[in-house]
Amino acid sequence: MVSRFLGLSIKWQRLEPNAKNGTIFCMNTIDILIGNQRYELKGNETTEHLEEVAQMVRRRVDSLRKKSPTLSLQKASILAAFDLASDLIKSKKKSSEHRAAVLSKAQKLLEKVEWDLQLSR
Repeated sequence: MVSRFLGLSIKWQRLEPNAKNGTIFCMNTIDILIGNQRYELKGNETTEHLEEVAQMVRRRVDSLRKKSPTLSLQKASILAAFDLASDLIKSKKKSSEHRAAVLSKAQKLLEKVEWDLQLSR
């Protein structure tokens, strides 16, 4: 079954056994058109996730080509990949810094609670 939504063609795959170990898996597939070029995106993720990924890439490529109309699809795609990788690295760093701050605060609270417990004995 194939359905169309927002320029995406979604192919629903049936469950199939893995030839190596016999486990059942579901491979979802969507088609996306970027710059008059059709791409097929497959993954074990939900179709909603695949759609979100495809739309994010399409928006980034379209944005780059709108800013620089002479930019080829290939160059815009590579630049979009660099932009998205940069965003991912920044997000990971920010997440790591936030995690470190939360752990530091938790450690200080734990020390305070332990100190208060010792005083109350």
